[in-house]
Amino acid sequence: IVLEIVDDQHCDLVGCAKMSDETTSEGRKPAGRLAHLPPVGLRELALPRFRPRWTGLDIEGFSELVEEFRQRFAAHPLHREVDLFVCSSPTVLCTLVADFDRPIIAYMGEPLLLGVAPNERDEWFVRFEAMARDERNFFACYNPFLSDMIMYQTGLAVPVIRMHGLYTNAVYTPTRSHQVLVVKGPNICVDPACLLNRFSWDEDYFHRPHSTAEADDAAARGLRRFTFFGLDELGGAPYPKLASFRATVMYPYDVALAIFYELYSMGMPIFLPKTALLPFYIFRGLHSDHHYHFLKPGFGGLNGTLPPFVPSFGIEQWWSAGPSWSAHTDFSRFPHLLRFETVAELLAALAPGATDWAAVSAAMQRFNQETLVLSSAQWAAAVAGTFAPGVGARTKTRLESSSL
Repeated sequence: IVLEIVDDQHCDLVGCAKMSDETTSEGRKPAGRLAHLPPVGLRELALPRFRPRWTGLDIEGFSELVEEFRQRFAAHPLHREVDLFVCSSPTVLCTLVADFDRPIIAYMGEPLLLGVAPNERDEWFVRFEAMARDERNFFACYNPFLSDMIMYQTGLAVPVIRMHGLYTNAVYTPTRSHQVLVVKGPNICVDPACLLNRFSWDEDYFHRPHSTAEADDAAARGLRRFTFFGLDELGGAPYPKLASFRATVMYPYDVALAIFYELYSMGMPIFLPKTALLPFYIFRGLHSDHHYHFLKPGFGGLNGTLPPFVPSFGIEQWWSAGPSWSAHTDFSRFPHLLRFETVAELLAALAPGATDWAAVSAAMQRFNQETLVLSSAQWAAAVAGTFAPGVGARTKTRLESSSL
């Protein structure tokens, strides 16, 4: 396995700089007989062309990037060793390896048009459909909303394989029994953790613990009042520390979040707004950016289905399409989630004896195990199908005309 990561954020997560040559931070070095090979240089080529936006990503000179990468990879000794390619996000980067006559496995998690320039949109739709229809390739989404959004845009039904987050190597161990993790969006005007602490600490708000260490000390002295800590306040805390909180309160700010699956895989009890309130939370991320709200040329969407294109401030769409499309998210579909509508309901559920935390966590872990069996079978069939097209029970991408 040879791994090359382009962006700094994900490089930080896997430690690219520690695993690569001193003069590069390209990715994880291969083992065995390929260990001597230098990185191909995707990061070196791509990163200068990336232009992140508040809710998106632009790639300057994408066609030049494709050509430069193809030339470099064709001259690299690794190109003779590759059995298959795996690409992720943005999906348009799968184009880099599409002409090397090898199977492609794509695991998509962000809008199909992410990183695609407006003048290249029509060409990308054609290229994507060709790759997805190729029987040697396997394309899947990690969440149902994206799969159904792609169906609406292209008519292609892309299978969903749940994200499991097994890489966290963490299991719910609530040693911080009176500390609650808060996952929130990049709110400019409102800080949910601050507001929740106002309710929890009331007149003692300014005397509350301001760090997990202070909260640990307070608990050791017998102080049993709940303190809420925003994930962004913890400074990149390791997963085992996240697993030590009593529970998580999540205000989802996009239709899917990796942290949701990571925490769920730990068996961490998760509080979410009631399903009827989800439309007012989830349409504030990448999937709500109007740059990604286009259909394949000549395709008219799905009859009788409202578009999944709900802008961040699309009040009309919140009420019309929001309820039906929020039901396409795992925030709505996953079992054993704890729901609240008001702060009073949340604090009541956190009160001593109000929630059987062990039972909730155990139910989540059973669901994790059941879905892992299914996901493992899907991936095994996908890999087998790439090397033996048409063999096995792999769920293939197919053209659909039926309504969602």
